[in-house]
Amino acid sequence: MGDGQSILLAVVGIILGIGGIIASWFFSRWYYDKGRAESDADTKQQRQATNAIALKLEQPDISEFTRDPNGVTRTSTGHAKGSSQVKAVSMATYSPPPQYDRQHEQPELEKQDSHDA
Repeated sequence: MGDGQSILLAVVGIILGIGGIIASWFFSRWYYDKGRAESDADTKQQRQATNAIALKLEQPDISEFTRDPNGVTRTSTGHAKGSSQVKAVSMATYSPPPQYDRQHEQPELEKQDSHDA
């Protein structure tokens, strides 16, 4: 084998090695992200279940919990009682209609059509 072929073979080997490194990094990163997303979802469900258990221990009579594939569902009942009181104050004032004298103009009244009357 000549020097030119040896150099070419070394360059091709380096290029294939770098391509393998890049492909390995890409697939490792993809599986890492996928696993992290599944882990986060599991952690969220575990946190919901833990909170549900604590709430059930605190308030055993008012809550009911069910678990399904989407997580924990809480059903609660409640009662409310109340009252209200309202007080209203009103004021009325009377002012007489304006008086016009005959020396000044009177306000014009709207004219009605003869067929409206």
